[in-house]
Amino acid sequence: MNTPEGLRGDLPGVSVYIPCYNGAHYIGACLQALLDQTRVPDEIIVIDDGSTDGTASVVQGYPSVILVQFSENRGLSAARNAGVARARHELVASLDADCVAEPDWLAHLVEVMENVPNIVGAGGELCETNTETVADRYRCTFMLQSWGDERVINPPFLCGANTIYRRSVLIEVDGYPEIFRTNGEDVDLCKRIYARGYKLLYWPKARVNHMRKDTIRSVVRMNWAHIRHPLVIYYPPVTRPILWAILKMLVEHAVQCRIVPALENKRFVTALVAVRALFEMPWLEIKEYRRRQLASQTNETEQTVNPSVRRAV
Repeated sequence: MNTPEGLRGDLPGVSVYIPCYNGAHYIGACLQALLDQTRVPDEIIVIDDGSTDGTASVVQGYPSVILVQFSENRGLSAARNAGVARARHELVASLDADCVAEPDWLAHLVEVMENVPNIVGAGGELCETNTETVADRYRCTFMLQSWGDERVINPPFLCGANTIYRRSVLIEVDGYPEIFRTNGEDVDLCKRIYARGYKLLYWPKARVNHMRKDTIRSVVRMNWAHIRHPLVIYYPPVTRPILWAILKMLVEHAVQCRIVPALENKRFVTALVAVRALFEMPWLEIKEYRRRQLASQTNETEQTVNPSVRRAV
């Protein structure tokens, strides 16, 4: 790699932030792996997104780690934006709480940012470590967070669980959209970065191990959260019928999960999980639609009673 003239000198340090919601079981291993990096972060920030378990207590056992606590759960995008806002350095890396970075993870990402011309962000490979249960195998098959074994310039998007960006660029594009509470925020961010003419890089040498374990229920809900973006967020049921949103979601699920090929290859259990998701996702979407309707009505009531109250996005 050739170092672009003048680039190395303006990258004096790197901040790493970790959004965490009820991640007490994972966060200790995640933090220890960061402290054991060959290129140790200049600061580590954990954003406790209103956890109700012992997340904060675990983090406080690492005196060098900065803890930012939300009083309530505000969602993944809000936690990411808080990490970027709190970071002191131009390079800002992110790692999910249920990920354990390989010892050279940060060194690889920093090397890319210092040495590859015109790159404003990079992401690595997320490697699944748990494949014992049907739910875990379903996640590993249909919800991989990897673009393969070769580097890719301008991949479709960089997975938020394993990234590094220039902080100034994140601020320029207004950060992560907080309407995305659990999934899709990384896709949206990359679209806005590309719209400004910037380049991103997928660098598989920067590896993290995903420690997540799923149940059938949790993997179906996660599947729903993945599929509904951008179908519902970009085209909300307030402007189009809820049945339209659900139909689009089910078609997208059927395409992505490839139920027919799974049956043809005799992967019957995997196909059954996909079929369950096909039937369960409409009810999950209707529940979310009703929740948002109630929240909207509550906001309208507050505006009527107190016009100074700002309407939430």
